[in-house]
Order: sequence, then C-alpha cells, then structure tokens
Amino acid sequence: MGTYLSIFIYLFNYKNMENFILNYNNIHPKAKEILKDEFYWDLTNPNSPFSINRISNSFQEFEEWRREHSSEDAIDFLPVWDENGFIFDRDKTDVQSIENFCDMHYQYQKQMLQQYFEMMKSANIGDQLSEEEQNEGIEETARQQGITMLKEQDDKIISAGFGQFILEGKIDSALKIATEKAIERQLNPFVIAAFHDEDFQHQRKRDLKQLFSDLNEIA
Repeated sequence: MGTYLSIFIYLFNYKNMENFILNYNNIHPKAKEILKDEFYWDLTNPNSPFSINRISNSFQEFEEWRREHSSEDAIDFLPVWDENGFIFDRDKTDVQSIENFCDMHYQYQKQMLQQYFEMMKSANIGDQLSEEEQNEGIEETARQQGITMLKEQDDKIISAGFGQFILEGKIDSALKIATEKAIERQLNPFVIAAFHDEDFQHQRKRDLKQLFSDLNEIA
C-alpha cells in the first residue's frame, strides 16, 4: 500500500473532495496485479502516466472526461489529426514522419520568434539582445518545439490508455493500439536524443520499455 501513498497526497491537495476518486481501494485489481513498478506511482516522475510534472495533467483530464462519457469509446478523448499537421498522425511511428513533424514546428516557431523579436526591437521594448544571442535563443527554442509537441501528444495518449486501465481494468482496443504506437514513437532514438540529459535519456528509455512490457500484459 505504501507505493500508493503519493496518490493520496497529490489528490488531497490538488482536487476538491467531491472529485477525489483515486486511491488504493478503487484502483482496479487488474491494475494492481500488472502495474507493480514503483515509477507508476511516483507522481513527480514525468515518465509516469499519472505524473503531475507534465505540460498538462493528462490523467486528470481523462478521468474528468470519462465521468461524462462513460459509454463512449475511450479513443474519443484524444485529439484528431488535422490536415495542417499541427497534431501528429497517431497511426504513424516511422522516423521520417516524426522528423517532418518536428521540422514543420521548428520552421513555424522560428518564424514566430523572429517576428516577435522584430516587433520588440521596433517598439524598443525590453532588453535588446545581440544578434548572435537572439539567433541562438531562437534556434534553441524553435528546435525543441516539435519534440515538445510530440511528447505532449503522446503523453496524453499514454495517460489515457493507462488511466482507463487503472479505472476500469481494461483498455479499449483502439486506445490500446494508439498507446502502443505512442510509446514506440517516444522510444525512437531521434526522439530520445532530443533530451540532452543523458541520465534522463536512460531513465526515460527504461520507463517507456516498462510501459510497453506491461501494456502487452493487459488483455
């Protein structure tokens, strides 16, 4: 029971009591049997499907959505790919598609940042950076944009998949496939290499492989 203590603390502080739904007693028994690794219940670990250290708290979003849409297929929680490519096609896992997605966001973000700095310069607002400093900042920020967007989308998918499992003891087939592909994308060496901290790279690969292994245990 000790591994679930952080869930109590998190939800007690983060949500009103009327929304307090997740504790050791109402985590589905099938989830207790399979999700034994400690990292699942470390809510400060950004690799956990239930982490609070993500851009958005995807598990909470899914849980709230599910209460209002319990009869719908859980895949409907996820955003739909758009023809402009700002949301990645969740059916794809190949590195070329990932690189194209990241490059598109890089080019878009770079253009937006350049326009922003030009506006600030014209209005004489804020500290003026040297051209070299400005270009370095634009390049670094823009280069990470695609990876950040892809990670946020895949985190949402993974949180929904494992979220349904701990709530209901199952993952709808379409969501399970989407979850598997999201993990595959995040395990792609191109994506892993985007995280500059080598220790985090190793930890992320380890946790993602655990997710993938446990997902295959879910009937």
